[in-house]
Amino acid sequence: MPNPYIVGTAVVGDRFYGREELIDQVLTGERDCFCLMGTRRIGKTSFLRHLEFLVKEKAPHFIGVYWDLQGCQVESDLTEQLKNGLLDAEEELETAGINYDRLEESANLFALFRLLKRRLMRLNKKLLLLIDEAESLAEVGENDKGLLGRLHSVTQDASFTRTVLCGSRRLSEVSQLELVGSDFLDGFEPVLFFSSLVDTDADALIAQSHTDQGLQIPDEIATEIKERTNCHPYLIQSICLYLYDHEMDLERACDYVMQQGMAEKAFADDFRYLSPIEKDILMQIYQMEQAAIPQIQQKVLLDSDTIKGFLFILEACGYVKTTGENYRIANYFFTRWMNSNEARLEEIASVVSDAAMRDIETQPVTNYLTEAIVAIDLYESTPIANRYGANVLMELLGVLREIIRPIHHTHNGQFLRSKADDFLMTFKTPQDAITVAWEVLKQVEAYNQTSKSSVPIELHIGVHFGETRVGWEDDRYGDAVNRTFRVASLQPEDIIETEGGVSQSEVPLKNAILITEHVYEAIKEVEGMQCRLLGLFKLRGIAERHMIYEVLRDE
Repeated sequence: MPNPYIVGTAVVGDRFYGREELIDQVLTGERDCFCLMGTRRIGKTSFLRHLEFLVKEKAPHFIGVYWDLQGCQVESDLTEQLKNGLLDAEEELETAGINYDRLEESANLFALFRLLKRRLMRLNKKLLLLIDEAESLAEVGENDKGLLGRLHSVTQDASFTRTVLCGSRRLSEVSQLELVGSDFLDGFEPVLFFSSLVDTDADALIAQSHTDQGLQIPDEIATEIKERTNCHPYLIQSICLYLYDHEMDLERACDYVMQQGMAEKAFADDFRYLSPIEKDILMQIYQMEQAAIPQIQQKVLLDSDTIKGFLFILEACGYVKTTGENYRIANYFFTRWMNSNEARLEEIASVVSDAAMRDIETQPVTNYLTEAIVAIDLYESTPIANRYGANVLMELLGVLREIIRPIHHTHNGQFLRSKADDFLMTFKTPQDAITVAWEVLKQVEAYNQTSKSSVPIELHIGVHFGETRVGWEDDRYGDAVNRTFRVASLQPEDIIETEGGVSQSEVPLKNAILITEHVYEAIKEVEGMQCRLLGLFKLRGIAERHMIYEVLRDE
């Protein structure tokens, strides 16, 4: 019998193992927009191709179209690749009464989508749009943000399409492009990470249970394969491929896998796709072999909540795994690659930013709330750490935490989170939010006057009113939260001077409460809350301009 293990090409049909829950979400769930991110060779393309295969029998209300964006940079590239995907689905289209030749004649991408929409809605069907190599959208957006914005609208149109966006972790950089209204990933979140197989699916893959003609090996060898690979499907297939064809032991098979050019390139890319903070965390775990959060925190100058957030993503992506409270590198092969390249690891530049990984939403939404949001961060925290040391920075953040917590509690705050050098609070009303912001400022000023520390606490404070998304442990995230932090950290050079506002030189740099127009409209008639217009501002990562006000002290 030919070797049943497949390496280097997409796996579909009965040769595809696992991912049942995710498949069920896509084919039968109510959600219409998915974003999947994963490391190299984890099986993203196989998953999309398998969905394309399954749709024909299990979801006839969909027409599956695989759209490969690799190498796309401009609209004509996107159009050509979409037509290729439609050509692959020509039989299903023709069966549904949609003539491919008419689609192929479409002048441009959006004319093609309009024609598809008319035909599909008439048939009461939807397009299951399976987008691969979606990180190419970063290049598309850099060349033409308007094109990316229009594409966002089409892929979010649930009247005729259900979209699965799939790519490497570099896809997160698309969220950093400034589009009108929202970033491209808005609506696709929370992001789902494509990770290793569960234990039972890994067993089925090793045994090739669809034929029962896979490896007949002792349980202890199968367990060792799963342990070394962390149930990574590509690594399992690679090991089993060698074991099936050659009389060799597991150690030698693993050596052969490490000699593959594909494995070497995949691990190199996976390391480049770590953000700088993630790389720092991973290197600490690698150097200590295993580490708990307090040990990592001693080396990485971040609070435990921030470290937990990055570790959650690293574990979800298969870089690390836990043993009790300790984290270690997830698989034997990646550890070997790091050993072989240890001398140059620090020189490998990240192609994913910390901001991109912080901004993506990875939690399921459990609720939506309309709240007043307060963002506070320590002014010039990085220069403080560089000049005075991490201990001084952590001490100041500890003082600030002790000031904020009781004030938040006293004024019936709904949520409080501290992460790195910033704090996030939410309240039922903008009045409560402003009251708390002022009380924090007053107590910080009192501390500065009496403290023996040579480093004062100075703050950025922003307040916004909007819809928050509620995730695990009541955490808050979403566009409104991101905007609040942008308001808190706005810079004088971001101003567009406006009649009735201030000049660039008059924009406050610190220790001021800056609010959006939503908040101003809610408090402008409230006694004791006086404001002045600063002007129109461009906020980082947000295309539209915002009118920003400063709340004045009630002397």
